Amino acid sequence: MGPTVVFRPDSSRVYAVICWVVAAGVLVAFAVNGGIGELVRYGALPLAVAAFGWAVFWQPFVEVGPDGVTLANVMRTVVVPWGAIDAVDTHWGVRLRTAAGAFGAWAAPARAGFGRSRSRREAENLPDRLFRGNGTVSASGDAAAVGSVIEDRLGRRDRLARTGARGTGPTPRARVNIPEVLALGVTVALAVVSLVAPV
Repeated sequence: MGPTVVFRPDSSRVYAVICWVVAAGVLVAFAVNGGIGELVRYGALPLAVAAFGWAVFWQPFVEVGPDGVTLANVMRTVVVPWGAIDAVDTHWGVRLRTAAGAFGAWAAPARAGFGRSRSRREAENLPDRLFRGNGTVSASGDAAAVGSVIEDRLGRRDRLARTGARGTGPTPRARVNIPEVLALGVTVALAVVSLVAPV
């Protein structure tokens, strides 16, 4: 079936680093300007920005593996077995259509406007390492690139099914991303408390 391909958009990684740099800068400014008291009082604000960068921009990915597609989004991760995928839509981002509903991927956005036609051209010329070989391959890609790899695997699976091979079962499985939810919830709650608490 080909290697396991893990897609993470490069732009999201850049946004995450920007969040962390801003958060670190604000923490340093609090410590320099107001000392430990200001750092303790308002430090939750930049920590919330750092947690946002990690949960929203750094963590999400799409994994195209031997058993199906894993969509790791901000709040939950959905594992969609190959046998459950009815169609792949890449117009507004990657969406996998199944009998249980449609599941979108935060880590595979679609390009808008003029970038859309360029995206399609790039998706027609993806490197062979995404389709051939074994092991795990990391890649950056938009909806068109991710959709092309998924559709290629679906086509191969269908050809194998005609020769007697079987899929892994038709039910998508979802789970809450507890570390991300906790990091966002706790830091945002602390930030709100620091803003509304009396001085």
